[in-house]
Amino acid sequence: MSSRELGGEVTDSADSLSRAPDTSADVVARWLRADPAGYAPPMTDTDSRAHVVELLSDATLCMFTTTSTDGHLIARPMALQETEFDGDLWFFAAADSRKVADIGANPSVGISFQSGTSWVSVSGRASVVRDDAKKKELWSQGVAAWFQDGPESDGIVLIKVEAEGAEYWSAPGSKVSTLIAYAKSRITGDRPDVGTNDTVDLS
Repeated sequence: MSSRELGGEVTDSADSLSRAPDTSADVVARWLRADPAGYAPPMTDTDSRAHVVELLSDATLCMFTTTSTDGHLIARPMALQETEFDGDLWFFAAADSRKVADIGANPSVGISFQSGTSWVSVSGRASVVRDDAKKKELWSQGVAAWFQDGPESDGIVLIKVEAEGAEYWSAPGSKVSTLIAYAKSRITGDRPDVGTNDTVDLS
């Protein structure tokens, strides 16, 4: 007969047959030894804002949501431009695209993305920017792959989103940490601590 322990190894000895079965507390203790970081303390408002800014700075792709002229929510994947986050998010778009028309009718937009084990939703107001100097500043080989006419083309515009608020969800950091949270809740009867959720004012 063999037995396998989470975080341990397979044993096939007579000693394993005579040993008392592990309790849930034993399992949690072993997991904690394997992941001594445990759980992070609650964040302050300043910490939460800094955390969102860090996540935004690391983001490359997102789902960009606008409200269509007939009132429907429309989401599409878009690439965030590589620039230090200062409260504004930048995107390239075709001047005749549906998203540009949507923004002209309703500037309220939503942006959502995943960064590691975190998910972020940002709300803000968008505007269409026709500035060749700014387009040249943000231009990259990645943008050129989509827009071959160059940054001076009138058919290419920038979308500037002034972030007003955000909500994020962050997992503890690993599957082991999540398992620890559920195991601990079984012992204590408390709700499992499986991550952090907070809203942040970015205006």
